[in-house]
Amino acid sequence: MKNKKFILYPDLSGLNGVPVFLDARLWEHIDDKKDLMSPVLKNENWDCWYEYRQEKFPEKLFFIVKAPKISFDYYPFQSGLVVSEEFLRFIQKYMTEISFVPLEVYSNKMKTITTKHYYFLKFNSYLINGFDYDKSEYVPNMSDNGKIMMMNTNPWIAKVEKLVLNEKNVNNENIFCLHGWIFFNKIFISENVLKTALENKFYGIRYIEVSKIVEFYNNKDFLKKGSIVVE
Repeated sequence: MKNKKFILYPDLSGLNGVPVFLDARLWEHIDDKKDLMSPVLKNENWDCWYEYRQEKFPEKLFFIVKAPKISFDYYPFQSGLVVSEEFLRFIQKYMTEISFVPLEVYSNKMKTITTKHYYFLKFNSYLINGFDYDKSEYVPNMSDNGKIMMMNTNPWIAKVEKLVLNEKNVNNENIFCLHGWIFFNKIFISENVLKTALENKFYGIRYIEVSKIVEFYNNKDFLKKGSIVVE
């Protein structure tokens, strides 16, 4: 591929303020009687999984995190991303098809745990044909009756064993997301954008060259120290 692509992954190697597991909840409303970490039994309309559209967010959301501190700039969460204001401004330079809402961030004990301003972000559109199904190797999700589960006209992927992007469709893309598979809430960037991202010195992000992502994930390298994986 002429213009290499990188996937953004949270750095889970033990950085201060970057939880290995983001135990958190998004609420539209909170009160004294609510258990802030109780399961969200019914997703709000804006938090619908695998539905890509212009979102109608409320004025704000409450982001309740079971952690003493958060300071990351990027973290995939539920059907979207939790991003800092700095990262949001960065991505807006390249991607307009997004919806976002400001977050009020507290610990599960209603304590302030960050000085950063955060947003919950979702994508209004995805790159439909960015994944090369013929050249990649993957395990599809199977229904109870033994049939391959589909998303639109493509298999719904459960596990990727070899990831190959459709060079024709992604080569000219600077920032994009893929439709209907296990990395659906991760951002891909081009080699051109990588340089700018590194100059911004975002905290708690790893930039992994696409050809390395399966090895990186299967070997649990996401728990090891390091900020960028390239050839």
